[in-house]
Amino acid sequence: MKIIFAVSVAIGSVVWSCYVGSVLWAWIIVPVLGLPTLNIIEVLGVGLVARAVTGFQPTTDDGKREGESPGTRIVRLVATAALIPFVLLVGGWILKSFLL
Repeated sequence: MKIIFAVSVAIGSVVWSCYVGSVLWAWIIVPVLGLPTLNIIEVLGVGLVARAVTGFQPTTDDGKREGESPGTRIVRLVATAALIPFVLLVGGWILKSFLL
């Protein structure tokens, strides 16, 4: 059951991040540079290419914190996966209002 939940959260996180990336692209890159819009799949492809070019850096941090229970860790990781793209989306919306 935990595996299904983890895979679901990972897929949801990727889709959410790609959606935010496509919206930010449409709000900022299209008007500034005149490039075409990107859909979620195209943003995923651009992200994969960017990751391949910059390299896969192994992290030394395993995400664990002193005295943190596994349930608390999962909640923190899920909240981070949801909130960081949301904060970027809000920041992009504010920036977009200055571009118009």
